[in-house]
Amino acid sequence: PRSTPSNSSAASDVYKRQVLLPAVLRAAGWYTVVVSGHIIITPRSPLGASFDRVVQVRKRHVRDFPYPTADLVVDEVLRQFRAPDREKVFIYVHLMDPHLPYSERFDPGLFEPPGMPPVPEGAFGRFGMPRYPPAVIKLTGNGLPDGKYVGYMKENELEHLRALYDADLRLADSEIG
Repeated sequence: PRSTPSNSSAASDVYKRQVLLPAVLRAAGWYTVVVSGHIIITPRSPLGASFDRVVQVRKRHVRDFPYPTADLVVDEVLRQFRAPDREKVFIYVHLMDPHLPYSERFDPGLFEPPGMPPVPEGAFGRFGMPRYPPAVIKLTGNGLPDGKYVGYMKENELEHLRALYDADLRLADSEIG
């Protein structure tokens, strides 16, 4: 699972041509805040600029892990907004979990199908990063993916990648409550 198109549009002119929810809410008298660990959402980015306030979470559990995990982002929301001083507040919380790379703080084995063959040693690096591209997706005649994998990973390796995704999703969900 990837969100590259949405991430790249967040950093581009796409948002300049759209009416964003924070702008609509601000016009209606709401105080808008985004709390995020995503490096693209900054006060100067088109998305960030549509909010009254941008809170960037930079703390990490592991020094070279690329983004703060859900627990750190949610903790920041709770720390800063226990009692909002305004009547109408909209808080958008942007979690990076689950995105590759995965935090590996939850056992992916809980999500792997029973009897799944073991994943070859060295197929995945630190934080669940595949050592080679996960898959090439076959495209239909009109350029849309048809969902058929054409390359590289074996089915058990794809299942392992899905299990890592599900484990990080479970971790993020447990933080939200």
